[in-house]
Amino acid sequence: MRKWMGLIIVLGLVLPATGLLTGLSQESSDPSWLIRNSFSDSIIQLSVWTSNGDFQADESYDQIVSFKVNSPAYVYLFNISPASNNRQVQLLLPNKSTSNNFFAAGTYSLIEEYTIVGPAGEAYIQAIASPIPLDLSGSDIDTFRSLGNDPELYFDGLKLLIEAKGLRALEWTGDWTSYGVIASGVEPLAGSRCARIILQAPSLQGKTVQYSIDANCINKHSMTGQFVGATSPEISQVLEGDRTITITAAGFDGQVIKQRVSYGNTQTIEFSSLNPAEYFGVNINPVNPSIYQKVTLAVDVRTTRQISSYLWDFGDGSSQQEGVSVSHFFQKPAASDAPYRIKLTIIFQDNHDPQSLVVSKSLEVGSEPVPGACPPNTVTDQTFARSILLESNQPSGCYSKDIPQSLIQQQGSVALQGNVQANVQYSWESVPNGADVQAYIIPHYEDANGVTTGQEPKVYLLPASSGIFTKQIDLNIPAGSVVKLVLVLNILSNPGPGTVSLEVGPIDLSLAVSTCKAAGLQTRNEATASQGDLISFAQGSDIKVVFQNRDCSDIDVARDSLAILQNGSAIFTMTNAAATVQKGGEVVWTWNQKDSNGNQVQKGLYTIQIETSQGTYTTRAIIAK
Repeated sequence: MRKWMGLIIVLGLVLPATGLLTGLSQESSDPSWLIRNSFSDSIIQLSVWTSNGDFQADESYDQIVSFKVNSPAYVYLFNISPASNNRQVQLLLPNKSTSNNFFAAGTYSLIEEYTIVGPAGEAYIQAIASPIPLDLSGSDIDTFRSLGNDPELYFDGLKLLIEAKGLRALEWTGDWTSYGVIASGVEPLAGSRCARIILQAPSLQGKTVQYSIDANCINKHSMTGQFVGATSPEISQVLEGDRTITITAAGFDGQVIKQRVSYGNTQTIEFSSLNPAEYFGVNINPVNPSIYQKVTLAVDVRTTRQISSYLWDFGDGSSQQEGVSVSHFFQKPAASDAPYRIKLTIIFQDNHDPQSLVVSKSLEVGSEPVPGACPPNTVTDQTFARSILLESNQPSGCYSKDIPQSLIQQQGSVALQGNVQANVQYSWESVPNGADVQAYIIPHYEDANGVTTGQEPKVYLLPASSGIFTKQIDLNIPAGSVVKLVLVLNILSNPGPGTVSLEVGPIDLSLAVSTCKAAGLQTRNEATASQGDLISFAQGSDIKVVFQNRDCSDIDVARDSLAILQNGSAIFTMTNAAATVQKGGEVVWTWNQKDSNGNQVQKGLYTIQIETSQGTYTTRAIIAK
């Protein structure tokens, strides 16, 4: 059995609907570094929970921690141990045995059965869901990657990484939960015996259900938790006697039951009087649209009252529409500080005194159309298989084409995966030059079944003037997938007459890392006892750059071959980096966070790159608080 930060793992699997942990003793307030930014408008809805509030050391439990996502996402789970264990941060998912952390919409749990050990205290599970991979790869040595003992620094850095990947607030989601561990050897209160119960709520099939029980058998404190579906897992440590049990679920009125529970066999308690709560809401799809994109708005209402009509106001000055479901195209982006306000007026049927209710919801509309989200514009010249050519009188808008796979070439016969460089050649011409145009490429990946497994932020081409250009794009291709590229031309204004053309030439794919995988570059934060890729550092602290040669022949490093890059440009080059790293050895350099002019660099994401006799190696560091 593996022992993990207060956990003895008996069986490690990722299963639909199962969990992970350590940690009790309520703190005065929750730490500020925890991330919870799930809003009603968020593209990805994420929730994480434990089946009980407290768990006793040296006991085995099933399905303790679970999470739920409403749409496909990359899910990352972190454990933060109690303060009594120095707040150690560990990456639970992905990990050595479960490297695939891309999940379809649904409910999942981790590790079917495990035994909890101390130390006592309150611990936390932090969950992050993203539409694109965040490259938080697990260690190839440890089952769960250690991320140091400064959670504030680490999660500040994680938010900077997410921002650097171009994700906006509503495009990624964080949620957390806490749990406690009763120290080994602590007995229940004198005269208190522990009962076990199962809760059933047949009308809540598929719902997330919260429950509250007024007393546990350890310290007589109340206990809370949640489960998904009509039946809960077994809930232990319930104080024997007359208990008050409450359950609630979104869209339903809660129900309270007073029930006598006894030590011995597990009791099943059924909640049969849960009635749907009256609800008035609006569903918008997509939740974060761009201009020219079709937006569908639908009524989401639960009520027993009779309704005569639904009236929609889109907040952009356009005419109102009536109906249960309507569609609309926004022609202008919303101001950054003033999103559109969608208003739905619901008029109830009453022959004598009609009543109305207004439901409002804010909506941000972006200024950059996305492929497939434009008016039905067509490419006027179909003779170009790899270009977009528009004549003078084409309306402003977004035009997109899939780049033919025949233009995407790779080195070698083995399918590339992981960190890959794509060198894109393209030509650009705009007549007249006054046209206000954006041009960019969006990469995404498809598996063997044609399913898109992730999409990266758009990569802008945007040349300053007409000509032929080369752009390097960094890709992270999942195993078993191929890269697909979409070429986009967005005309914001076209004064005409003339043409606007964008043509892409061959695109060469090549590995961006050395072929000797037994060597690697990492950073080390000695203050937080953490080492690896994407380690966070406080401003002004030393960053140790570590190059390890585990099983390669001698590797030579030139004196000026170590560079610090930001946004692809070198801001500092180390002039005394020369070294020969023997098999099984390592060399450590120190960067003091100064640029070539001796100035302290700002917070953000930095790439550290080293050229060696075996190839190029890179790692990344985050300078946070």
